[in-house]
Amino acid sequence: MKKRSPRDSRPTLIVGIGFSDQGIHDLNRLFSSAVKTPEIAFVIVPGKGQPLQDVFEVLQAYHPSVEMAAPGLRLKAGTVTVVPQDRIASLKEGVLEISTPRSADEKLGAANVFFKSLGRDQGKRAVGILLSGEDGDGVEGLTALSQSGGMSFVQDPRSTGRSGTIRSAMDLGVADYVLEPEAMMKELESYDRHLRKDKGGDAEESLKEQIGSAIIGICDFLQKKHRHDFKHYKTSTLVRRIQRRLQVLRLGRIEDYLEFLRTNPNESSRLFKELLINVTSFFRDEESFEVLRQDVLPAIIRNHAGGDKIRIWVAGCSTGEEAYTFAILFRELLENLENPPGVQIIATDVDEDALSTARRGVYPPSI
Repeated sequence: MKKRSPRDSRPTLIVGIGFSDQGIHDLNRLFSSAVKTPEIAFVIVPGKGQPLQDVFEVLQAYHPSVEMAAPGLRLKAGTVTVVPQDRIASLKEGVLEISTPRSADEKLGAANVFFKSLGRDQGKRAVGILLSGEDGDGVEGLTALSQSGGMSFVQDPRSTGRSGTIRSAMDLGVADYVLEPEAMMKELESYDRHLRKDKGGDAEESLKEQIGSAIIGICDFLQKKHRHDFKHYKTSTLVRRIQRRLQVLRLGRIEDYLEFLRTNPNESSRLFKELLINVTSFFRDEESFEVLRQDVLPAIIRNHAGGDKIRIWVAGCSTGEEAYTFAILFRELLENLENPPGVQIIATDVDEDALSTARRGVYPPSI
């Protein structure tokens, strides 16, 4: 039998999988599929309360090559690598970097850290999978992975009682596929085959040019459907995100995508969300919010000492984290004043699903 060369052992896809401390059953459902994926490398980021022995028992029952993550480990096709819960894993040029969490927040966000690095490192050859969970870990990472050109799967929330994390990803529009765990391997195998046929190079540049020529028509179509004009958005961003939709759908020509867009009502909503892709978190730009805390907001409060109400408008609020960040800052600055002014924060967004999350105002511990 001919041995695989080091080059042959490079995976077509690298798939990161995050799940909660009660998600071992869903991991079992995922790997119990009879679909073979010899060209794919999997990295498992288990919930903090899930015994590693249980994780290994599930994986070894279905997969011939399961190993513990280690610094400097190069991911190979046909392998499954498990990250210990007391470590943070990231990826650089297909090689794992392992570190100790620097804070409780980082420990809670192990899936976020890995998904972000996976997207940066592998682009369209990155896939993130979120199974059941409530702690929110992985949602921010999936968003970043999608922005980098990768693809995301989340478990169908109807198949689990712990669906908070999954629904957050769906509200943000970053879930390319919402599936039962048993159905995911088939889609992964299909996407793997699609990528192996991908010629890249000149063919990819030609596709980008085709998309560029079709952008005005696509923007007009979306404006009629969703009353939002994308024509003033950065062209390269529009091209990249439309190209990602072709990639997810495994379409090779813009003509095929335009036909799909016209004949599938759900795709216009999916593309609309893709172009609006929401990236937000509490105190996301720490330096800017520190300037607001120290200089800007105290000056505003002094100027309203007479009792005038302070009004703040957060435009493009997404799922609400920025608006609530302002509320936290004002609460801290006003709580010791004898006669504080009133504060009204108005938050708006064109994405109704994201607004629904903002209105609920319920966020996971991993924030």
